[in-house]
Amino acid sequence: MLDEEIYMEQPQGFITTGKETWVFYLKKAIYGLKQASHAWNSNIHAALTELGFKRTVADAGIYVMHQREGDGPLYIILYIDDITILGASLEAVKELKVNLAKHYEISDLGEIESYLGIRITRDRQSKHLTIDQSGYVKDVLERFGMANANPHNTPLPAGADVHLVKYDLQASVSDIKHYQSLIVSLLYVQIGTCPDISFAVSCLAQYAANPSPNHLRLVQYVLSYLVGTMDMCLCYNGTTGEGLYISKTRPCCLVLDGEP
Repeated sequence: MLDEEIYMEQPQGFITTGKETWVFYLKKAIYGLKQASHAWNSNIHAALTELGFKRTVADAGIYVMHQREGDGPLYIILYIDDITILGASLEAVKELKVNLAKHYEISDLGEIESYLGIRITRDRQSKHLTIDQSGYVKDVLERFGMANANPHNTPLPAGADVHLVKYDLQASVSDIKHYQSLIVSLLYVQIGTCPDISFAVSCLAQYAANPSPNHLRLVQYVLSYLVGTMDMCLCYNGTTGEGLYISKTRPCCLVLDGEP
């Protein structure tokens, strides 16, 4: 529901004959409305709160419900109107789906296989869960013409700090937009499944307002590094509680702290 009065013109194809100058009074938010995202978030937050969930302080899109029966907590990951449910008890998850269906029309897509461009693979027998963005990285490389680049072994070359300085001249508008598009794509990969490029991307992102040709070459160097590592994934070991950064074709090379 909306908190204020909002009117809109009659859309084409729905204009009432004889009332062409009339307008619609909106009873609820619709797609394209500036208030729609806020109205939806308020609505789903109220519904989840009613079901016993609490929104986490660290991430407003994650809700947790601690159960008293010993089934362990239930987690909801919310991204606009996409909902991912996690829980140790399958019965508790099914019950939650039923309760959500009482509030909204929902489509159950079954066990999760991908989420926001991140592929999720589960091996229940060995209690391993792996996530990767190989498909997304491949699309990024093709979009920026780097799919056939020679791979590099490091995210940045030796001596790169010499070029990580403010650009004294003014970059063109097209170069700025191109550079910013590259940085945004790399930031999503960094946040998702490639923490190994975090330092390089965070350094290069500082020059997004006015990048130099050297900055652009260094961003392309990071892409070249991804050419050789796009098939690597994060593997979470449910037995030991360790996160491993591994290659799908080579042994583990780095151990990270984490929990599945």
